[in-house]
Amino acid sequence: MPIRYVVNGTAPIPASSGQRQRYRLNRGGNRRLNQAIHMMALTQARMDPRARAYMARRLAEGRSRRDASRSLSATSQTSSTNSSDRTPAPRELSRR
Repeated sequence: MPIRYVVNGTAPIPASSGQRQRYRLNRGGNRRLNQAIHMMALTQARMDPRARAYMARRLAEGRSRRDASRSLSATSQTSSTNSSDRTPAPRELSRR
């Protein structure tokens, strides 16, 4: 598990009981960053067709709406982090 998930509080913590295997989010970490990730996931779930399909797929698997939203938050954080990890190609200098 990358440290960035632990720092902002999106790292899953096992919360299993008996036969049921489930995870919950860490309550620690950077709460402002976690709130921004949560709002980003809610906006995606409302506006983005790919996020709607993701939520529908998770709900069809039998997950609760809260669990589906939680996994969308983790997924949206991963996609936003992966896009920010890429360094842009240096622009070619044009000579005039």
